[in-house]
Amino acid sequence: KRTIILAVIPANQDIATVDILERAQGVDPKGERTIGVMTKTDLIGPGNEDEVLSVVNNIRKPLALGYVMLRNRSQRDIMDKISTTQARENELAFFATHPVFRSCSNKLYGVNQLSKKLTNLLVCRIKLELAPMKATVERSLVEVRSELRALPASYGEAKTATDRQKLLVSTVQEYVRHLTDAIRGEYSGRVLVKHASLRLFTKVLKKFDQFKAKVGQTAPKFDDSSFVTQLASQIEQLRGRELPGFMSSQAFYLCMSQYV
Repeated sequence: KRTIILAVIPANQDIATVDILERAQGVDPKGERTIGVMTKTDLIGPGNEDEVLSVVNNIRKPLALGYVMLRNRSQRDIMDKISTTQARENELAFFATHPVFRSCSNKLYGVNQLSKKLTNLLVCRIKLELAPMKATVERSLVEVRSELRALPASYGEAKTATDRQKLLVSTVQEYVRHLTDAIRGEYSGRVLVKHASLRLFTKVLKKFDQFKAKVGQTAPKFDDSSFVTQLASQIEQLRGRELPGFMSSQAFYLCMSQYV
């Protein structure tokens, strides 16, 4: 939300097939930080200038901040080592002498105009977002200071290597204690009471409930007479030399494995 969106549109393509404006609208519905940039204006096919003009004049695909047309250096200009200053002059001359685009306001084309619009928009966005950013930083600072005050005083007294080693050992021991309490479900410590996300035993119980429900969904219909009949038939077919009233454990495992 604190960024500026440059929706770059090649002028030599059909505007209807370019989806960048729809994407920009998805993250900037009000169009408060989106500027349209029409490039490759020197590659427009004959007769398509009017379509580009309707977009630049904010008639078709309108944007709250409008559009700016550009004519960047071509590959030939780069090979001829045309400077950026000369390229800007060539750009202005191109639009000023173009049979169609020369009727446009000079505020609608050129890198200089785009720079001005971006600068003004950036200043506006900074003014708009500075107060919320300051409030966020201040809240974070208060939270950090509160956490620092909650730390044992010994954390800041470890000056020597021995003291730091003792501090490390005690910190690890405290961590292990909290971890053990979290696994056992003994939530008596302040850390586990304050932070619900650290209560591992509760999370595991929820996972077991989900697992139980999924296993229950796959359970066969034990009360169904057809199931009992089918199971008895399978056991009978696997009967060996077992005594009457007894069944082979291997046959039982084989029958049950298809339901597990």
